[in-house]
Order: sequence, then structure tokens, then C-alpha cells
Amino acid sequence: MTKKNPKNSDPDFESRFKEALRIRDEGCLVEAEKILSALEKESPENLPIALVRAGLLFKMESFGEASKLFGHIVRLKPDTELASRGLFHSLWKLGRHNEALEEMKRFLLIADSEEYRQLLKGMMEGLRE
Repeated sequence: MTKKNPKNSDPDFESRFKEALRIRDEGCLVEAEKILSALEKESPENLPIALVRAGLLFKMESFGEASKLFGHIVRLKPDTELASRGLFHSLWKLGRHNEALEEMKRFLLIADSEEYRQLLKGMMEGLRE
């Protein structure tokens, strides 16, 4: 369990997070990532910020950075499906297919995932063709 960081309840911290989400949604990805990076440095155990930033890095095609951050989240909270799938897809985009499949396997040993099942089904169908 992560310790609650006092900054998580700081109104300025929260307003900067909301601003990052707003400008991300407007398509200003680099600017949003800068704000999220600063917030993450202030509150490194804040998993929602790390998860949003990792997803943004993936969207920006910074797969190496995204995989590191998704991996960090998975180490802190192994049953976070979104982080596991983010790690899987980041590793896959990097051509690290065996590591991606190992992450899928690791997650499926501790939890169920409809999305992973659908992905496996598609992979198996692809092998038959």
C-alpha cells in the first residue's frame, strides 16, 4: 500500500493535474507531459499521475519511457491491469515480444483480463493462417 502524500490533497497540485488533463485532451501532449512529469517528481508514489503520464508517453510513441513507467507501476501494484497492458504494448512496440508475452503471462497468473484473452485469441487465429 502506498503512503498518502500530502501533496495529493494540495489544491495547487490538483489544479495542475486537471490542467495537464485539459491540455492533453486538447492535443497539447508535450506540454501536458511536462506538467505530469513535474507532478510525478513531487509525488512519485501517486499512481494515477504515473498511469496518466505513462499513457501519454505511449501516445507520443515514447515507448521506451512508457515501458519504464508502466513497469514501475506494475512493480508497485502488480494487479493494475491498465499498467500491465500498457507495459505489454510498449514492449511489443519496441520489438521485445518475449518480454511482452512474459508480462501478459505474469498478469494472467494473478488476475483475469478480457482484453488479454481477446489478444491471445487474435494471436492464435493469426498463427493458424
